[in-house]
Amino acid sequence: MAVQPIDLSTIYSQMDKIGQFNASQVQTASMSNRQHLEKTAQQQTQKAQTVTETSQSEDSAKIKADVSQGGGAGQGLLQGEGKSAKQEPEIKKPTVYEIKDPNLAQHYDITN
Repeated sequence: MAVQPIDLSTIYSQMDKIGQFNASQVQTASMSNRQHLEKTAQQQTQKAQTVTETSQSEDSAKIKADVSQGGGAGQGLLQGEGKSAKQEPEIKKPTVYEIKDPNLAQHYDITN
């Protein structure tokens, strides 16, 4: 089957349709990206406006107890009651040995 030659006017008319299609794809992608950025910004703003409740710890409970007893905030912690009441066993870290080469960077080969 032989290949039929294509008229130049047919090629140019199809190029116009392809150009319009590509432009619409670029515009759609741009709008989609803009919507995504706006949605992310809105979520970040909403997240910044909300208040999250923190977990209660023993130290914060002692501060509240000191305040209710008439002492200054954290007075019991400043006197050493906080961590001396319950001492946690210290975790020993593994010893790291560093090996050094005494000849490192002492000999340079400049024969090239």
